[in-house]
Amino acid sequence: MQDIIPSLNVYYVQDLKYARMFVPNILNALGIWPSLGKRKSICKRLVDYLLIFLSYSLIFASLIPSSLFWVFKGTIRTRVRMFLPLAYTIAAVSKYGILILGQDRIRHCVKYIEEDWKNVANVDARNMMRESARVGRRLVAISISFYCSSIMSVRLIPLLYLGKIVDQYNVTIRLLPTPAYLFSLDVQATPVYEIMYSLQGAYGIVTASISTGGIGLITIFVMHACGQLKILMNLMSEFSEDLQQKEVDKKLANIVEHQIRIRNFLQLVDHALCQISFLEISIASLIMSIQSYCILTEFENSNSMVIIFFTISYCTATISVFIFCYVGNQLILQAEKVALMSYELEWYRLPDRKARQLLLVMIMSNKPMTITAGNFLDLSLKTFCDIMKTSFAYLNMLRNTIG
Repeated sequence: MQDIIPSLNVYYVQDLKYARMFVPNILNALGIWPSLGKRKSICKRLVDYLLIFLSYSLIFASLIPSSLFWVFKGTIRTRVRMFLPLAYTIAAVSKYGILILGQDRIRHCVKYIEEDWKNVANVDARNMMRESARVGRRLVAISISFYCSSIMSVRLIPLLYLGKIVDQYNVTIRLLPTPAYLFSLDVQATPVYEIMYSLQGAYGIVTASISTGGIGLITIFVMHACGQLKILMNLMSEFSEDLQQKEVDKKLANIVEHQIRIRNFLQLVDHALCQISFLEISIASLIMSIQSYCILTEFENSNSMVIIFFTISYCTATISVFIFCYVGNQLILQAEKVALMSYELEWYRLPDRKARQLLLVMIMSNKPMTITAGNFLDLSLKTFCDIMKTSFAYLNMLRNTIG
């Protein structure tokens, strides 16, 4: 029934693909991209369940041996270094679970976007939406590039550059991306080593996909809201052009309806993804502080390749936090522009009753629009600066505690 409803935008299918670039493919590979139809087919549901089971199996196949090594074999410095991948993995498990359980809310957000693209009123509105979507595409592409670089460096450096090392007892050790311990099984023996290495490589791809999928969803949704706010500003600027009774009623109704729709959409997005953003920012803050400590430590050892690896990981975490805070800041700035535009509405040229209605629009326009991390931390560039300061404070604490 939904397919036969006429669309104002004949290019909405192409526009929708343009706006959602990469994200559906990433989440489909994880088995969690929501179906926009009424129900998924049985075959599709079975495939999704299989992908979810496989993804969790790969994560735990890496998490359990690494946790055992951390508990039974790790020194203080080794535990500090290993704490990061272990915390990152636990966060990935949590984020994956949130995305699985939140598929219905994500579906509603995607439907909002689809309806907005279908109902684009004119070329100017379409161009505004595509401009915001273009920014979102670039941010998602940057995030994917950094995560791919991080995964490649973490998985390939032990194999290609470091290879085998000889310890103080003249025992040859083949390195893994993350140290592992399996009780009676020797992880250095063939084929246990090769299996563990392959599992950790596949695990890296899964966790990177979870992170980029979460970042991609928030980026697409928030930048779409920014595009809708630009359209709202355009509606407000056109309000005073013709103040005839019928035109005023129609324009005022369009402004109110559009404003309420944007706020409902943002409330749904925040409810669906605030936990994802909180986990992502929390773990990225840990990565920034601990990786900076590891970089300084390796400078003393003059280990250039490991320094490069830690630097790539540090940059990836920083970029992730920056993207979250940047899109949140773009939303705040665009909402402030809407508030300023509402002050310019020529309410004094309207009858008293209409002027009072317009006053409600102005009041609503001045209510802040934000996306939060965990419902208590507004995402903005100020928050990004605070996170950077906190990470350096943790770095100083580590240097003073461990040395």
